[in-house]
Formats: sequence, C-alpha cells, structure tokens
Amino acid sequence: GVDLFAGSKVEIRPEASLLKARWEKLCWNIPFNGLCVIAGGVPVDQVIEDPPLYDAAHELIKEIVAAGNADLEAHGQTARIDGPRIAHLFLTQTLGMGAYRPSTVIDYNNGRPLELDAIFRQPVQRASELGVSIPMMSMVASLVGKLGRR
Repeated sequence: GVDLFAGSKVEIRPEASLLKARWEKLCWNIPFNGLCVIAGGVPVDQVIEDPPLYDAAHELIKEIVAAGNADLEAHGQTARIDGPRIAHLFLTQTLGMGAYRPSTVIDYNNGRPLELDAIFRQPVQRASELGVSIPMMSMVASLVGKLGRR
C-alpha cells in the first residue's frame, strides 16, 4: 500500500496504533467541526481567531486527549497521545488555515445529514464508559446533534 505513494508528494507516516491515530484525528475533528457548526456554520478562522472559542477548542482537545489515553490504556496499549504537543500542533496549524470549512460545516450549510456518530456520539459514549469527565465534549455533541436535526 505505502509503495503506491513512492515518489509522490504525499507524506506517509506509519502509525503503530490505529486507535491512537483515531483519537488524535478526533482532537481536531471534534473541536473544529463542532464549534464551527455551533457558531453558525462558519469557517475555522472565525473560531480560532475568537479568544473564547479558541479557549473552548483548547479545552476540548484536553478532554479528547484524556479520553483517548484512557481508551488506549483500557485496550492494553502503551501508546499515549501527547496532549500539549497535539494541542499546540492543531491550534497552530488551524491558525494558518484561513477560511477553511470542515466537512461537517459543509454538510450543515447545505442541509445534509451530519456525521454525528463517528465524530461526536461514539467518542462521547466511549469516554463516558471509561469514566472520563468530558463536559465540553458532551455539550458540543449534544448541540451539534440538535442543530443537525433542523
């Protein structure tokens, strides 16, 4: 599979833990898909450049890291998500994205069904099962779910 990309400009990084990679992806998807929809279907720059929403994104990342690391531990994996590193990476990268609209925002703005289960409901359910405190994740999932029914 990886050989298909040899010589291309596509960067390939093998990941030892698919579970870790999924949670790391959620560290961007939950805050930015969620907050952009809740803010009215806006692009990421309108979230990342607004101090209270920036802070909310940062808090969400912390909760997702805690849930992800608890899930990794529950699966007997030694891999862990480096919370400060992933928060810095995603917040810094998002600052440079401009008026990018995440997929959930595009669906929301076009009246299409939102990808609620994989991005919001399943991670919240898993964190709850593991006893991880996730008040922001729960609130964002609930609000996006309500907005998705409009």
